[in-house]
Amino acid sequence: MRNVNILFLVVIILVLIFGSMMQSTAPLWGLVGTQIFLILLPTLIYLRVSKLPLRETIRWRWPGGRLAILSILLGISVIPFALWLGNLFSHLLGYTPGIHPGFFPSTSGQAVLMFAGIAILAPLCEEILFRGVIQPPYERFGPWKAVLFVGFLFLVFHLSLLRLFALIPVALLLGYLVWASNSLIPAVLAHAAYNAPIAILNNLSSLRPDIPWETYISLPLAIAGLLGLVVGLVLFHRYATTSRPLDAHQPSFSPHNSWPVLIILVIFVFTASLEFVFSRFPDLLVARPLQLTVPPLEQPKTWHYELRDPLDTTVGELQCQMTPGEVIYSLECQKEVERFTVELDQSLFHMESTTSHWNV
Repeated sequence: MRNVNILFLVVIILVLIFGSMMQSTAPLWGLVGTQIFLILLPTLIYLRVSKLPLRETIRWRWPGGRLAILSILLGISVIPFALWLGNLFSHLLGYTPGIHPGFFPSTSGQAVLMFAGIAILAPLCEEILFRGVIQPPYERFGPWKAVLFVGFLFLVFHLSLLRLFALIPVALLLGYLVWASNSLIPAVLAHAAYNAPIAILNNLSSLRPDIPWETYISLPLAIAGLLGLVVGLVLFHRYATTSRPLDAHQPSFSPHNSWPVLIILVIFVFTASLEFVFSRFPDLLVARPLQLTVPPLEQPKTWHYELRDPLDTTVGELQCQMTPGEVIYSLECQKEVERFTVELDQSLFHMESTTSHWNV
C-alpha cells in the first residue's frame, strides 16, 4: 500500500509540473502526452520494477458481454446527474474554472485529437493507475473502504474543488464495477462511455456556438439518469457473480504507509484554494494597477466604426463620443448589430441582432 501511494504521489507531481507546462504550451497534444507519459508510463515502470505481472495485477480479464454492455450503459447514465451536480456546486461556490482556449478545437483534426485524449486515453491510462494498481492493496480493508478511499484519491487527482463534487458519483461507480466483476475492463468501458459524450459536447460547443448546449443540464434529466444508474447497478450486481474472501491480514493506516497521501492532500488543498480564490476574486491576479494620464483632448470627439463579419460584410455600426470636462471625461457609445451566421474554414460564427448603449 505504501508503494502504490508513493507511485500516486510521483504521478500527481509529474502532472502538476510537467503536465501543466505541456498543456499550457500545446493543450491538445499536452493532454495526450500527459496521459501516456506522465500517468501510464510511470505506472508501467512501477509494475516492471516491482516485478508484478501486468494482466494479473490490474485484472485485465474479459467480464463477459452482458457486464460489458451494462458498464457502457452505466457510464452514460451517470452523465446527466454528474453534470447537474457540477452545475449546482458551480452556482453554490460562485465560479466556473477557466478553460484554456486551446482545449476548444477549431478544426476537425483537433476535434479528433480531443476525442482521443478524453474518450480513449484518459479512461485507459487513469483506470490502469487507480483501479488497476492502487485499488487492489486497499481492498484488503474491505470492498467499500477500498471503493471510497480510492475514489477519493481519484477526485483529489483532478486538483479542482469544483470538479471534485461533480465526479463523486463517477468515482464511486468505477471502483464498484472493478470490485464486483474482479475485472478492470468494466471500469474502462464505463469511464470511456462517460468521457465520450463529454468530449463530443465540448467539440460541438466549439464548432457550433449557436446551439445552447447548457440547456441540456437539468434536474429532470439528472433524476432520469440517476434512476437508470440504480437499475443498471442492480442488474450489474445480479450478473456479477464474483466472490472473493477478504485477506485474513487486515492492514491499518499508519504514518509508515500513508505519508504520501498526506503530502497529496496538502497539494490538493493548495491547488484547490488557488482555484477558488482566483476564480472568485480575479482582480487579485492584477500585477500592476492601471495608471491613467490626462488625454490631450480639449474638444468633444466622435468616432464611427463599421462592424463587419468574417466575410467582411457590414453587419452593424458603432459610434462613440468623448466629451472632456475639467475633472471628468465622459464617453458615450451606441452599438447596433444585425443578426448573422457565417461558415468559414470549418468554423461557424453566429450573433443575434443586438443594440447596446453604455456610458463611461
